[in-house]
Amino acid sequence: MCQADELPPTMAPEDQSLVKELLEKAKAEAGEGASPMQVWSILQHKLKPSMAMEVHQCCYEQAYTGVSDVRPSWVPSPESISKTNIHKMMEEKGFSSYQEFYEWSVKTETREEFWNQTVEKLDIQWEEKPTGVFDLTKGGPAHVSYFPGGKLNISDSCFHKRKPTDAALVYAMESDPRAIQTMTFSVLERLSNQIAHAIHDRLQLTPGDAVAICMPMTPESIAIYLGIVKAGCVVVSIADSFSATEIATRCRLGNAKAIFTQDVIYRGAKFLPLFNRVLEADEIVQADQSDKETKSDAGNDRLKVVVLPGMLHAGPYNTTNATTLDFNESGTWDDKDAQGNPVALHPSVVETMRDGLDHSWHDMIFHASDEFVSVKRNSMDACNILFSSGTTGEPKAIVWSHSTPIKCAVDGYYHQDIQVGDRVAWPTNIGWMMGPWLLFQLMNGATLGIFNGVTSTDAFCQFVEEAKISMVGVIPSLVKAWQARDATKDCDWSCVRRFSSTGEASDPENYLWLVSRVPGYAPVVEYCGGTEIGGSYLSSTLVQPNVPSMFSTPVLGSQLYLLDAEGKALDGSEYKSGAVGSISGEVALVPPTIGYSTHLLNRNHLDTYYKGMQPGPNGEVLRRHGDEIEMVRNAQHTNKSKEETAPYFRALGRCDDTMNIGGIKVSSVEIERVCNLVAEIKETAAIGVAGPHGGPCKLVIYVVLSSAAGGADDKAALRAAMQKMIKAKLNPLFGISDVVVAESLPRTASNKVMRRLLRDEYLQK
Repeated sequence: MCQADELPPTMAPEDQSLVKELLEKAKAEAGEGASPMQVWSILQHKLKPSMAMEVHQCCYEQAYTGVSDVRPSWVPSPESISKTNIHKMMEEKGFSSYQEFYEWSVKTETREEFWNQTVEKLDIQWEEKPTGVFDLTKGGPAHVSYFPGGKLNISDSCFHKRKPTDAALVYAMESDPRAIQTMTFSVLERLSNQIAHAIHDRLQLTPGDAVAICMPMTPESIAIYLGIVKAGCVVVSIADSFSATEIATRCRLGNAKAIFTQDVIYRGAKFLPLFNRVLEADEIVQADQSDKETKSDAGNDRLKVVVLPGMLHAGPYNTTNATTLDFNESGTWDDKDAQGNPVALHPSVVETMRDGLDHSWHDMIFHASDEFVSVKRNSMDACNILFSSGTTGEPKAIVWSHSTPIKCAVDGYYHQDIQVGDRVAWPTNIGWMMGPWLLFQLMNGATLGIFNGVTSTDAFCQFVEEAKISMVGVIPSLVKAWQARDATKDCDWSCVRRFSSTGEASDPENYLWLVSRVPGYAPVVEYCGGTEIGGSYLSSTLVQPNVPSMFSTPVLGSQLYLLDAEGKALDGSEYKSGAVGSISGEVALVPPTIGYSTHLLNRNHLDTYYKGMQPGPNGEVLRRHGDEIEMVRNAQHTNKSKEETAPYFRALGRCDDTMNIGGIKVSSVEIERVCNLVAEIKETAAIGVAGPHGGPCKLVIYVVLSSAAGGADDKAALRAAMQKMIKAKLNPLFGISDVVVAESLPRTASNKVMRRLLRDEYLQK
């Protein structure tokens, strides 16, 4: 590690000379009395991705000698600021500072103006325009309705910003990441129209019915999502990595009448069954219903399944319609093979398809018209049901209305600065919140980048270059994997203007490596929120200096406070300039804000988010969220006074019994329920542990053995047994990092496991 005023003795002599030369030049250009950030703003353009990472790290450390915490790795130029959506809106409104702009977006007397004018910028397609933004007449902020009187179908706002021949999607597969395929807006719209028709005509479903999607993120899954919404139906989002039991739970909670899935998921020469997992899930749902209805009635509720062939994105693409990146009118998308025949389903699926219930992709849409007028819905009608882990084992079923995607688009417009023509990629899935979030960047006129394969590889990094992706979304564990294998070594990422990160706390060192992969560096827009708020409450912007693993602002339109141990708002926890020092606490959100949930299918919404919350310092209603945040107020990096310096924020993890593993939110109870099925185990406690400076959460299991185990404490065997159970019953993506065998678990007087105590104990070790 490079230290202030000294270089590592193990550093190559030529690299030592390079660091000294770069620092001398940057300080000379910055001039006498320059701040550390001014020196670094010059260095960020002198450093090159081809230089050793040690050179980047040492230049960064020495530029910020004596500076703690707030050390920007990317400083925007006046020219880059002037091109942002935030700056353009600030100019329109006559604001001279970001602080003024933010306050306009959240003040009670001006927030409606902010949302109205922002929605106008997005050009939302209304059939009947709303009479306002917030309806608080039914009981205040905790009972808010959004865009009262508004009628629309949010899918209509995904197609009008671009020409029909522009690329809506660019995509490739792992085996040939530089063979970029395209789906134009015209093809995407026509395909989603066919799906909407087929939902009504073939599946005999009506507006308001729920239709699940459980498949990889592919061009077809995007079209299916849009088609379901166009039909006036409700998407039930299910990740394709889930076990049959978890798929069944989500189908049951969402009351899904049908599901779109894939036959198998190909991983190189191997494949993982998916359709058969869905059939098993349906059997579980039927068994759960058997106590509630007669056997003859149960058959009427069988899940209708539409099966897509995995070979659409596993075998070689049909090149008969191939083009260069300057694609023709119809792009390159095709669901036929080179002979013009429908791509076949896997033989194992054909044998198990059920007459009258299961449909092949080709049969489903072959005769469907590609013209369809979307079914208009009220702004508060459901368009998507997503799931977020609660602390009671069963996931919370969260309802997104047709107004929620406006939150996704507004966040992307301001914070990720997504503009018409941007190419945006984020490895995700329709089953997770970021899948629909990514899809709804079509509302900003973006082209979406879709990659079929493992994204922690060199292949994905090559795809970013070849597809000219301008915004790359990441999770910290993905960045760590790229750095470990030097996955960008053969890539030119000059096309990337910014990154964005979500899912878990990030590691500053990994993220300094990431931003240095772009010539001149690129910012990482940290994005912290949740499914239940439709996006983020804390983020970064492209008009503020960007600090690795830190947030620079609450999201525009969102207000927050930090709470002390008694649940009261801490003094100075509102976002404003003028203070020095750090405070931390549980975050509380201030409703109303577009996107915040108003309804849960399987919980009392008021109890979950509002019960027991004390008023804010100005009498505001506060909403529970569960994250612990540190506010860092430090002016060492700049020549500005403390009165002119705004705070930054750092995520410290969850306050409740949930954690983020690999970017996926999961409750301790869910993991423990599965681990407790191992024969030798009496009980377990699952905790998520991050390092002292942040970084991806590691899953640690405390284990109390049963008396039948005979005192055996083979940690390797226990870990393997629990990992096998998690893979089979929950999700194979949840990997156990460590196992601790304990005689007992600490409990409160009410017998609740004290997981925070275990977390503190583990960190002390």
